[in-house]
Amino acid sequence: ARSDLRRARTQLWMMAGGAAAAVLGYGAAALLAAVSAEAHSGSTAEIVASGGFAVATIGALLWLTAPERAGFGAAVRGITWPIGAGGSMPLTIYTMQILTLVVFVQLRDSSDGAIEYPGWPLLIGMTIAALLFASVWRNFVGTGPLERVLAAAAYRSPAAVESSSPQP
Repeated sequence: ARSDLRRARTQLWMMAGGAAAAVLGYGAAALLAAVSAEAHSGSTAEIVASGGFAVATIGALLWLTAPERAGFGAAVRGITWPIGAGGSMPLTIYTMQILTLVVFVQLRDSSDGAIEYPGWPLLIGMTIAALLFASVWRNFVGTGPLERVLAAAAYRSPAAVESSSPQP
């Protein structure tokens, strides 16, 4: 069954259940010598703990930004709007980041090491650029450009797909 994520009760259950899972996973790793919750280890404890933390965080953010929180919720929604804009077009953002990384790798390789990989400045710059682009695009256009292309391809009718397929 689906839960309505707009309901406060669902949000509170997400926070409680997620927190319980996080405590269970990280607690098991802290108490049992044979259990690890090291980041990205893929252990059961780490998956339960990090997944629980993620669910609790999503529940908390949904609760904080709910319309019932009036002014406070509106303020939080305003502050986090660029993140939501970026999250609404992940294919576009990730593609732009990959292309940017390709350019920097090519510059580094073609300069025989004279141009070094920028590291943190590049990460921060790409993050700011992605949030700015996504915010402006979502405000004026809506759905991300690559998301539009993917949606158009996915929603083509089966008859159109069959008629465009080469016939033997």
